[in-house]
Amino acid sequence: MKSVNRNTEKIVDINDLVLQITARGTKPLLHDDIWKCYGFKKTPSHKNIFFRLFRKKCSLENCVISEVLTMGLIDVITGIKKSKESRVNKLLISLGVIDQFISMTKHMIAPDHLLESLLYTYESYLATDKRNLYSLIVYKAKNKLNKKDFAKFLAGTEKLLKLKPNGDFLVKSSKIREIVENSFKENKLNISMSKDEFEKYSSLVKEKILTI
Repeated sequence: MKSVNRNTEKIVDINDLVLQITARGTKPLLHDDIWKCYGFKKTPSHKNIFFRLFRKKCSLENCVISEVLTMGLIDVITGIKKSKESRVNKLLISLGVIDQFISMTKHMIAPDHLLESLLYTYESYLATDKRNLYSLIVYKAKNKLNKKDFAKFLAGTEKLLKLKPNGDFLVKSSKIREIVENSFKENKLNISMSKDEFEKYSSLVKEKILTI
């Protein structure tokens, strides 16, 4: 259910809010400009993007998908943290977004592994001077690609980092903050993770993300 006025469509359901900001976090995957940085003619098939993600044999395409998703998720969570919401709401919204990412990738990677990767990468990205971010990203892909693809990844990552909007990676965290602050958070958050996972991930997100 949504309340509409002449100028703005205001979100009143926390689940709609989670879906909207998650969509913004994953949208860069569908931008041709990002894929062209790495030598692709255009964005790969939408179905292929999530089918190939995190397969054991990592290709150039997989590395691009992994980094773009990670950057988008970091920008979304940064926007949530910047908002004037209570700590409880920030935690719930962040968990809702993470749950959406887990749902998209759970047939390819265990949720615990995905969250572990996110927490490590999030902390590393925030602790790394933006000028040194290039080295951090390419280091992660060094042993996953052959020489030809690694060369493309080097050149593409350098181009990609030049696309950063106003200090963010690929998504404007200020826009995420605006959406969060201008939304009501009614109804119970719907998540697919179990109660045990929710409690476990809540503690990790509070400690490793919201307190940084």
